Amino acid sequence: MRKFVTLVLAAAAVSAAAAPAFAQEARWSDAKFLSAQRCAGLAKAKGLEPIDASALEAQIKAQTPGRQGLILERGEVGREQAMRAGRAPSETMKAKLLAERAACIAYATPQLAAN
Repeated sequence: MRKFVTLVLAAAAVSAAAAPAFAQEARWSDAKFLSAQRCAGLAKAKGLEPIDASALEAQIKAQTPGRQGLILERGEVGREQAMRAGRAPSETMKAKLLAERAACIAYATPQLAAN
């Protein structure tokens, strides 16, 4: 009986240690989700030379289920506003948006975005 209890406890410990390795990625807060949507808009902005945002789009898609409609709507609005801002004629504004877009790389990488 003692060996059985020890075996069960050992199995529980191993499965508890392995759980984080198989756990689904952390869910973003609504603020991070909205920020990632803005980043996607900046990535597609024609005035800023669009870049490949497929990894970012995949992360946004993975983070979308279960979001409230208001958050989804605000995300789309933020994306569209960022795309419009990218068409600004001001070189100063473009430089600011490019710097903001450079900081967006964290959202495209699941390990970085979870922090």
